[in-house]
Amino acid sequence: MIKFLKVIQALLVVIYILVNIYLMVFNWGVYTESTELNYGFGSFSAPLFLVVESVGLIIIFLLWFTIYSKDLRYEISKLKKEGNKVKVSSESSSGEQKEFDKNINQQIIQLQKRMGELTELLKNSQNHKSDIPKEHSP
Repeated sequence: MIKFLKVIQALLVVIYILVNIYLMVFNWGVYTESTELNYGFGSFSAPLFLVVESVGLIIIFLLWFTIYSKDLRYEISKLKKEGNKVKVSSESSSGEQKEFDKNINQQIIQLQKRMGELTELLKNSQNHKSDIPKEHSP
């Protein structure tokens, strides 16, 4: 939807510029004459093409701003949805993390017990070695 609006905006700008160029080429005398605009509180005198171009550029700017604001709203809503997905996945993974931590702790305890058993076996084997008389070689 947003890309479609951007294409329409680009087409409108091109059409606007082409129409103005066309009118300027065939009506240059009218475009160079000054016209007076009355705003109620004062009047303004300027060439006609300046007035037409100014009004057209204001309209194009307003169109650009509305499309830009719609695009921003769309991006913000998309980011909020992604943020909610991350939040939900982090909550579900916290339960998995607790289970993982519990398993790791159990394995550490088992390793400590096995290390204690191996230490006892090593001590016993060293005690048995000391009991065996050493042979002297000549």
